[in-house]
Amino acid sequence: MSPQQVDQIRQGQLAQIEQRQLMRSAEKQREIDYEQQALRTAHGGLLLEKRTEKTKKQLARELMLENQRLAQEQKARLEALDKHVYTNKPTDAYFAQFNTTTR
Repeated sequence: MSPQQVDQIRQGQLAQIEQRQLMRSAEKQREIDYEQQALRTAHGGLLLEKRTEKTKKQLARELMLENQRLAQEQKARLEALDKHVYTNKPTDAYFAQFNTTTR
């Protein structure tokens, strides 16, 4: 082999080595980008989950307060009925007037 051919082979090998290093570096960068994207996605998922949980707790609290308010209203309404509407209790004389005759 002539020195010129050896030089060409050596240049080809160096070009292949450089290309392989570029490919490895590009692959490493893709892996880093993928891992960063996975971390961002996981972080976003956690934030969304926390926000959802917070909203769920807030809705449960609002529902509890609304139920308490409705229970108080119902209790007040029943007390008003007992106090003002159902004051005239029927006596035995009221019930005695029914079923006294046959047809």
